[in-house]
Amino acid sequence: MFQGATSSDLLRLVSLFLVLLTSSPSSSETEPGYWDTRFGTASWGVRGLLTDSSGRLIVYGSQQTMSMLVPLFPSVARWDGRSWEALETNGAPITFMAERDGTIFAGGGFTKIGGVPANHVAQYADGQWAPLAEGIAGTFGSLTLFENGLVVGGTFRQAGTVSATNIARWTGAEWQPLADGLPDHVTVLTASSNALFAVPSPTSTDPPQSIISIWKDQTWTRLGSFYSSNNATLPVRTIAWFNGALYAGGSFDAIDGASVTNIARWRDGVWSPAGDAPLQGTVSSLFAGNATLYLAGDISFIRDNVTNQTALLKLENDKWVSLLQEATAGKSITTRQRNFSDSLSDQSVPL
Repeated sequence: MFQGATSSDLLRLVSLFLVLLTSSPSSSETEPGYWDTRFGTASWGVRGLLTDSSGRLIVYGSQQTMSMLVPLFPSVARWDGRSWEALETNGAPITFMAERDGTIFAGGGFTKIGGVPANHVAQYADGQWAPLAEGIAGTFGSLTLFENGLVVGGTFRQAGTVSATNIARWTGAEWQPLADGLPDHVTVLTASSNALFAVPSPTSTDPPQSIISIWKDQTWTRLGSFYSSNNATLPVRTIAWFNGALYAGGSFDAIDGASVTNIARWRDGVWSPAGDAPLQGTVSSLFAGNATLYLAGDISFIRDNVTNQTALLKLENDKWVSLLQEATAGKSITTRQRNFSDSLSDQSVPL
């Protein structure tokens, strides 16, 4: 579902991965692919990144983990190609961000951001932070852009002044519930042009289950139950809409009783394995570019009797291709790159 990703977006994405995996720049500016020492380094706690509508890179996390990037100890910083700009320096912990038409939306465990009171969700535009009315009364979990609004999930019973159970939509002027909401803390969200997908916290059953639900035509419908026989705390960690299908990744080995391992694709109402080889390990994150699906985690797969250990893959002609291998073997990468600046209509198809 993430339109507008270009090769430069991917380079930014991979560059930050490498920053997270190394402690200092290397090579000189005379060598191809040199490290720009102005970019700096960051510790492992950076929560995510996105590109804004002008193509600038935005990194977010917490004061402690972002302090190595910008001396002002920000939790949100923007890179213009030459230097970092701190967008938030008051220590607001940011968990998720999204951007559309120059407005940045942020969600996390804060009640104040940029010195402005805001309950867990806020927006940044024209150099100023502002709350989204009264925000949410509870715990933030996730956010995504959907249709012309912003959808926020978590654990709460009220958004703004309206009753809403664990999920609500911000229209730009007011909060709205999505029917009766969802029964548990909403951890993951994504959307196509005409449908919203949500993953609440796993059930307490044995084995644990993650249930993916779809919001379409003003109704919630269950799409599938994901099981983890090894008792993974999050059977489904990430979902993404790409090329007319929903992809789900995590640490699971069955969907509604059918054997599917760690990465699955939902198309035309049916779940099936994605790619040409089962992936072992944990899928931490999915990123849908305009022509390619990328996957990050601590992954191994077997092809031609050879075990491949990797941290970053792309799906090309329904075949997994490793992008980071020897240097990152055994290291898990989590990505939350988002680019919502363009329309979703080019890739999305009716469900």
